[in-house]
Amino acid sequence: MLHYVPLPLRRSLGRTLLALVTLRTVRIFRCALPFTPSSAEPSSSELAITCLSEGSPEFTALCRKFGARDFADRLQGGHEGFVATIGGEVVGFLWMATNSLWIEEIEYAYRLPPGEAFIYDGFVDPAFRGRGIYPALITAAVQRPRPQEFDSILIAALASNPASLRGITKAGFRECERIRYRKILGLKNWQRVTLNATA
Repeated sequence: MLHYVPLPLRRSLGRTLLALVTLRTVRIFRCALPFTPSSAEPSSSELAITCLSEGSPEFTALCRKFGARDFADRLQGGHEGFVATIGGEVVGFLWMATNSLWIEEIEYAYRLPPGEAFIYDGFVDPAFRGRGIYPALITAAVQRPRPQEFDSILIAALASNPASLRGITKAGFRECERIRYRKILGLKNWQRVTLNATA
């Protein structure tokens, strides 16, 4: 016997079920070093990119604009931060990890083998997007001289974020892996798929 369920109740039940299910895919890209940056140049000649240090004017401006978050903890944990400014205004940032990384969107601890680094948490102010700032940040992070040499650099973005995916490929990275994440009624599952891609 079929029972009639009023439309508002059906919609409510549908939203409740969707809230109990999370499906996400993270696409991971790699570039081998030495790195050859893309030929695309940022559209602003005033763009400056700085490697962060705690207490620097750029670090203070970043914390003021985006809230303190855990930026100081990241620096103290050995992560590198990079900030983009135009005319002294912070317009973007990104971070680089060298040992492990927590990917919040899929609740996953990504362990890095020796010789690899992972760029994460990149952001460009919406008012400044489309000007080549994100690829410029990536290039600055990869090309920064450092005592520890890397064989390759990784970077990731949600498959549902086409702007980040464009910036990553524009910077010269090639997709190498996907992590599919499913959370259904609190039960979590990850599937890692390695792709045959060379950078």
